[in-house]
Amino acid sequence: MKASELKKELRKLGLKIYLKKGSKTQASFVRKGDVKKVLAGPVVDIKTGKEIDPNAKDTKEYGFDLTDIPEAKWKELLKLLGITAKATNQDGWQWKGDGILLVTANNPLTGVYYSGAREPEKGYASYIGIEGDSAKVDLAVDFIRKHGNSKDESDGREFI
Repeated sequence: MKASELKKELRKLGLKIYLKKGSKTQASFVRKGDVKKVLAGPVVDIKTGKEIDPNAKDTKEYGFDLTDIPEAKWKELLKLLGITAKATNQDGWQWKGDGILLVTANNPLTGVYYSGAREPEKGYASYIGIEGDSAKVDLAVDFIRKHGNSKDESDGREFI
């Protein structure tokens, strides 16, 4: 049986498979919502490959591809999310707030591309990655959809 077929059958039974971090063979099967009951080591979501913290808040990720957003609207978004306008450049421009992280390839406020490999272009964010508390991510996504212009979107940080 293929792995994809196995996952489908497990979902029908209300089960999900989690591989133990660093192992290709050890797995835990748990019913939906029972992640806290898994006792053996860290649990990793096989869809995202990320470790699951059973005590974590409801979080999610989202992404936008090749996005234009006016400087004033980006500032408005940061204020809405409680983030300062100062970004750090760590493999992309990062704006951090309480329970939210925005990452862009291009800084829409200064126009500077994270690697400096292109001419500055204000009002252009390029790739956008958003992660954090689900409610804040949803708020950011709705705002960018309303005030920005993107080539594509993704349920996850697919673009950056």
